[in-house]
Amino acid sequence: MSGIFIIILLLTNAVLDVFSIASVLPLVALLLNPELIHSNNLLKSIYNFSGISNSTDFFILITTSVIVLFIIKNIISYWIFRYQSKYAFDVSAGLSGNLLNHFYTLPFLKIKYADTSMYLNRIVNIPPSFVTNILLSLLTIFSEGLIVILISSGLLIYSFDIFLLLLLILGPGAFIYYLIRKKKLSVLNYNLKTKLPKVLRLATEAIKGFVESTIFQKQKHFTNKFDQINKGLNNDYSKLTTAQGTSIKFVEIIIMMGIGILFIYSNLFIDNKNEVVLILSLFAAASYKIVPSINRIFVSFLNIKTHQFTLDELNDIENFKTALSNKSHQPISVNDKIELNNVSFEYPSSSFKLNVKNFKVKKGEKVGIRGLSGSGKSTLINIFIGLISIQKGEFLIDGNKINSDEISEWQKLIGYVGQNPFIFNDSLLYNIAFDYELNADDQERINKTLNFLNLDNLVQSLPDGLNTNIGEEGSKLSGGQKQRIAIARALFPEREILIFDEITSNLDKETEKEVIQTILKVAKRDKTIIFVSHKDEILNTCDKIYRVENGDVFLDKEKVTSSIDD
Repeated sequence: MSGIFIIILLLTNAVLDVFSIASVLPLVALLLNPELIHSNNLLKSIYNFSGISNSTDFFILITTSVIVLFIIKNIISYWIFRYQSKYAFDVSAGLSGNLLNHFYTLPFLKIKYADTSMYLNRIVNIPPSFVTNILLSLLTIFSEGLIVILISSGLLIYSFDIFLLLLLILGPGAFIYYLIRKKKLSVLNYNLKTKLPKVLRLATEAIKGFVESTIFQKQKHFTNKFDQINKGLNNDYSKLTTAQGTSIKFVEIIIMMGIGILFIYSNLFIDNKNEVVLILSLFAAASYKIVPSINRIFVSFLNIKTHQFTLDELNDIENFKTALSNKSHQPISVNDKIELNNVSFEYPSSSFKLNVKNFKVKKGEKVGIRGLSGSGKSTLINIFIGLISIQKGEFLIDGNKINSDEISEWQKLIGYVGQNPFIFNDSLLYNIAFDYELNADDQERINKTLNFLNLDNLVQSLPDGLNTNIGEEGSKLSGGQKQRIAIARALFPEREILIFDEITSNLDKETEKEVIQTILKVAKRDKTIIFVSHKDEILNTCDKIYRVENGDVFLDKEKVTSSIDD
C-alpha cells in the first residue's frame, strides 16, 4: 500500500509541476497583449471576479498568484520528497534486517568457510546502495518521466509541428548518449561489485592483524594491498561522478539545438512576432522543467546501470525476505540419555570423515572428549549441538529420533563455552544476559551467577558496574575474566547441558584450576557436562572419556588420577 501511495504522490507532484509551469504563460501573454483581459474569456472572468478596475493591478494580482502557487507547490513537493525518502530507507532497513535473519538460517559450514567481508557488505552496504541507486532512481524516472510526458503533451496540443521537430532532436540525441555510456557503465557495475568487498576484507585484515603486522614489520604490505584496490575503487567512483555531473551538459546541448531549430522555424514560418515570443516563452518555461527532468532521468539510468550488481546480490539470496523460522515445536527434554548412533560425516572439500558408532551421554554425567588437533573433536561437538547436520545415522534423545527441524528446540537445552569465546563490544550485563534491563528474578539470578563465579570483585571494580563497556573482544579484561564471563553467559539461562570446548588452553595453571573447580561446582546442580580437552587434569574429573582418532570416536578405557581438588 505504501508503494501505491508513493505512486499517487509522485503523480500529484508531476501534475503540480506542470500546472505551475503552465501558469507562467498567462503572464507572458498579458505582458505582450494587455487587451487579453477583455478578449480572453478565462482572463475576463477572473478580472471581473477580482473587482480590480485597471490592468496594471490585475497583472500584479496574477503575478502574485503565480508566485504563491510556486511556493505552495514546492512546500508540497518537499513533503512528498520527504515521505518518498522515508519510504525508501524504511525499505533499506527492512532489507538489512531480512538479510541478517537470512544469515542466521545459513548452514554453519557455509558461514565457517565464507568471506566475512562479503556478508558485511551484503548486510550493511547493499541495501542502502540498492535503495539509493535502484529504487529511488526508478521512482525518479517515473516522476520525472511523467513531467516530461505531460509537458510534451502540452506542446503537442499547442503545435504538432514544434513537437515533432523537438522529438526528432531529443529522441536520437538521448539514444546516442545511451549507446556512448552503455559499455563503460557495464564495466563500472562489475568493478563496484567486485572491488568493494575486497576493500572491506583488506581493511578488516589490517585492523585484526595489527599485532602480527607490527611485530613482523609488514605494515607496508597491508597498506600497499589496500591502496591498490581502494584507489581503483575510488577511481571508478570518480568516473561515475563525472558521468553523473556531465550528463546535464549533454542535455543542454540537445536543448540548445532545439531552441536553434525553433528560431529557424519561427523565422521561416511565423510572421506574428508576438506569437514568436509566446512560442519561445512556452519553450523556455517547458525547458525550465524538462532540462532538469531529462538530466535526472539520465543520471537515474546511470545509477541503475552501474549498481545493477545490488540486484544481483539480493537475487543470489534465496528468498531474502525469509526471516527465522516461526514454526513451533514441542519442547524437548532429556530424562535419560542422548545418543549418536552410527553417525558419519564428510566435509565436501576434504577426505576427512567422522565415524561415530555410539556416543552416549547420560543425564547428569560428566563426559570427556580427548584427541589430537585435527582428529575430529570439534566436528563431533558441532554435530552434537546441531550446528552440522548428520549425513548418516541417528541422533536420539531418550530413544526418540531428533529431526533437523527440531534442532532449535534441542539447542535451547545447551550452554556452550568455546576456546575463544566471543565478547561483544558492549556492557558486561549485555555480554552475560543479552539484555540491558532485567526484571527482579533475572537480577537475582545474575547476582547469584556472578557470586558463584567469583566475579563480584570485577563488577565492583568497574566504573559503571554491570553497565560498563568491556571493550571490543573484551580488551579491558584478562583472559581468565573473559572465560568466567563466557561461563556466566552459559550458566545464566540455566541450561541443563553445558559444553566446554578447550576452555583452559589460554589460561595459566592457577586460573585453570579455579575455572575447573567452578565448573565442578556447577556439576553438582544436576547439570550434564561435556569437556573437550587434551589435559588429563580436566578429563579425570569425568565419569567417562571418549577418544577421537583420525575421525573415529570410541570409548576410552584409560583413566587417570585426579589432581584437582574438589
